[in-house]
Amino acid sequence: MWVNGFIKWKTNDLIPHKLLFKHGKIQEVENKNFKGIKALETNSTLADNFEIFKTYKRDKSNNHCKYYIKKSVDEEVFLIFLKINISQYWKLKWQLKEWLIQSKDFKLEILKFLAIALLAYLIGKLS
Repeated sequence: MWVNGFIKWKTNDLIPHKLLFKHGKIQEVENKNFKGIKALETNSTLADNFEIFKTYKRDKSNNHCKYYIKKSVDEEVFLIFLKINISQYWKLKWQLKEWLIQSKDFKLEILKFLAIALLAYLIGKLS
């Protein structure tokens, strides 16, 4: 899921970014200067699991964003403010839970079971 946001790091400037979240991790980062930075491939601490926090006040210092992620990279803390709505917030929270049903393999096994059961039912009905 691609999310627009702003990164505040070292300087107090807010740098607009697009972040790809998948399986409770930040997979890819893009901004106007660079594209396709894959955090997982570079073993970046940016790719580690994250937690979403709610901001206490929405003002120009966080670009009126309601949610943020606090990360530490090379022992320096920076904030990623997320420009998301409530449905995107719940999708990200769902990804963080990492339940078994979210696994692609588990979903495929369920579909295989249902297909075999349906096929067996139809064969039984026809004979």
